[in-house]
Amino acid sequence: MFRGTAGPGVHAVAAFCEGRWLGHAELADEVWRFRLPHDWLSGHHTLTFVADGSGGVSEPTRMPFEVLAVPPDNWLRRPAGLWQPCSPSGDCGHIKRQKPRGVKNILE
Repeated sequence: MFRGTAGPGVHAVAAFCEGRWLGHAELADEVWRFRLPHDWLSGHHTLTFVADGSGGVSEPTRMPFEVLAVPPDNWLRRPAGLWQPCSPSGDCGHIKRQKPRGVKNILE
């Protein structure tokens, strides 16, 4: 779980990892929280959060972190072609791939 403080007038906080849009953080009482429901691969990663509010878009806030290990039997160690797809109903709780209108991955 990642969290931070949003300034007055902020109505959305977007999360990115290595340039890829991940989703929006939960925002309540000027505090945002973000949890990616998937496991992370081992290694160094950097999440970037950008707030959108009445004052425009904020400067990016970067949060580097390190994942120390992925268990040997974890699904991340299997080839992507063997992963089970998410439910078409969208009730699986995993990150939604539908991005808000106008949002693009930095890598696209």
